[in-house]
Amino acid sequence: MTLCAMRLPIAMILAGIILCACSTTQQPVRPATDKTNPATPKIPDTATTPVTMTISSPAFQDGAKIPVKYTCKGQSISPTLQWANAPQGAKSYALILEDPDTSSGTLTHWIIFNISPDSNNLPEGVPTQTGNQTTFSQGNNSFGKTGYDGPCPPSGQSHRYIFSLYALDTVLSQLKAGASKSDVLEAMQSHILASGRLTGTFGQ
Repeated sequence: MTLCAMRLPIAMILAGIILCACSTTQQPVRPATDKTNPATPKIPDTATTPVTMTISSPAFQDGAKIPVKYTCKGQSISPTLQWANAPQGAKSYALILEDPDTSSGTLTHWIIFNISPDSNNLPEGVPTQTGNQTTFSQGNNSFGKTGYDGPCPPSGQSHRYIFSLYALDTVLSQLKAGASKSDVLEAMQSHILASGRLTGTFGQ
């Protein structure tokens, strides 16, 4: 057998091995998106349609721009909030402020719960720490702080800021000040009697 004749089978074998290896190579897995938007609890189905509360602020209209005073460009204090049409049987209220427009996912700017059922408003400038424990408690926001953190979108962007208010048929007594958003959402499940929403915008 000539040298050329010997090389031919060897070349064919090598080609087969390479082809087999290529056919069994796994395709790269696409990374999961990092834009996670935690689900807002839904009002449970009942025999009657749950009441939808109205929540408003004298500082801005629904869908309008939030004044600078309440943002990171101003004093970063919470605006006055007021609500009406609360359902009978409410034992407490909870409120969550979120920015759903960031590239990395929803940012939570404020969590406040166990608001007294006798209340129909939150005053301007709620203290950023634990607050009056007999009146309400506050959770940790996305910035690792307890209390309100004002809107602060990146330069050149305008974001929505959604104040979601919930009337609950219970007091979230198992939660302490500094509770996480996930803990608050879990505790609220199956206890929501009604809800209301106020949306403001801010851009820089």
